[in-house]
Amino acid sequence: MLGTSRQPAERAHSILLAIEAMSSRSIEEAHTDARMLEALVADAACLVEHVPPVVRGMWSSVLAVTEASARCSLEWALLLLTCAAPDEVVASLLRCSPSCDRFTVRTMKALLCRGGYERHVLAMARKGGWAMLLNTETHHMGVGLLAREMRKSPRQLRLFLFQWLTALLKGREPCWEMPAMAFLVELLACADLCQDPHDVLIISARLLRSDCRVMRGLVLRGLMLLCKSRRAVSRGQPGQKNAVPVAPAGGAPAGRGQRHQRQGPAGAQQCGPRHGEAGGGPPCSAAGRQAAASL
Repeated sequence: MLGTSRQPAERAHSILLAIEAMSSRSIEEAHTDARMLEALVADAACLVEHVPPVVRGMWSSVLAVTEASARCSLEWALLLLTCAAPDEVVASLLRCSPSCDRFTVRTMKALLCRGGYERHVLAMARKGGWAMLLNTETHHMGVGLLAREMRKSPRQLRLFLFQWLTALLKGREPCWEMPAMAFLVELLACADLCQDPHDVLIISARLLRSDCRVMRGLVLRGLMLLCKSRRAVSRGQPGQKNAVPVAPAGGAPAGRGQRHQRQGPAGAQQCGPRHGEAGGGPPCSAAGRQAAASL
């Protein structure tokens, strides 16, 4: 009844009070406030208009919340808000923490684990990727490392990321260009994503004139990966299991005059394993527990 008996504005105000109380009370009281927070965000869809102040409240209090169950409830509340209003939550997080602080990293790790990508989280930790994201000089390297891990995800997710990043870079938002390009560059290695490179070439031509040496290096790397992936497609991805040569017209076997004809794949190529195959998908329970413990 607590979560459903209040108007959205009143509920948002109560959420902020609960979050603030969780960081300043005893363990027993913090546990009670955590249960109240979960009840208040149970119907997160009605809080869409109030996402910015709620996210700001979470961001300002997360480091002060030390009780384990209260911290778990805070992360769960953020996940529910993200599922209900992903655009608003991401935009609010970026406004609160444009430089990617501890809260942003913790949120990213929690959301990846909740989504079944614990192995990505663990791989980033082993390679020092999370620490890279917190350092302004190595931030783009951490983004690139995360992108390479996400290349192991199903094509649907990778395609969504590719299209979203391309649209973001076409919009010419200077403050997001470096991380967006660092992520997009690694996705260009996926031969099944960039069927039409027109937009990527337009973006690359503009960013190649940047005064930033790191940005110019990212663009050149992206162009090299793009050329390599498209060349692999035109050659039929030799040596890969899912590379199936295109049959000649009429379905007849290739004759002597067709020996040097280039072959292409019958379907889209995957640059990494699908969910459920080796190297992808949700990990075993031990890996999941290890990822959760590292948050």
